[in-house]
Amino acid sequence: MPCSILLIGDSLTEGYSQYGLVFHPYAQTLQELFDKAGIDVTIKQKGVSGERVCAGTMQQRLQKYLAAREDIGNKIDWVVIMAGTNDLASSSATDIFASLKEMYDICEEYNSKVLALSILENGWVGHKNAESEPLWVNLNSRNNISRSQSNAMIQSYIASRTQTPASSSNLFFYDLARDFPLASLSDEEVDEYWDFDKLHLTPAGYDRVGELVFGALKALIVDGSGLQSE
Repeated sequence: MPCSILLIGDSLTEGYSQYGLVFHPYAQTLQELFDKAGIDVTIKQKGVSGERVCAGTMQQRLQKYLAAREDIGNKIDWVVIMAGTNDLASSSATDIFASLKEMYDICEEYNSKVLALSILENGWVGHKNAESEPLWVNLNSRNNISRSQSNAMIQSYIASRTQTPASSSNLFFYDLARDFPLASLSDEEVDEYWDFDKLHLTPAGYDRVGELVFGALKALIVDGSGLQSE
């Protein structure tokens, strides 16, 4: 039976691009790369644009889906969680982490392993005026400070779990934001990978995320190497 993988999150999982005119989820590239590698997996993408993890609906969707799969005897082996971006402007890092931890706990309840992705950088905080010109900010903005704090909490929690043998093999962290940055890129790279709003990605950006997540998952599923300490 193939390894079953669920990708859950917000618009970055759904592949939102060009203000919603294009959807290009990273699930497509991820499936293609597993197929090319001869690794038998099935991938389900469950991204919902605009969803906030602190609202609780993502947890409800996750629990409902995992329960339905268990009921038919076809449980999800891995859950990749990329969420929290939509919460940065309105929720504290503590609340974002607590909400993400709820998702990790749900996965463990259904014996699904978790690959938790760090929250990506972004350069969007709102609109300047009625013409909706985007307002770019630097990494000292409140959003990105909260993002860094949230990521540190996620990484620290998962690293601490490695000290508990019974659970250390079920929860993993991959610092996607480190390998898929925004601020440190050249203008050409930003244009290639990041959409106009510097919050979402271009199709090429989602493809790159798919490549990076493939590398992380392959290391865990096939090679068995851990990522918690990254």
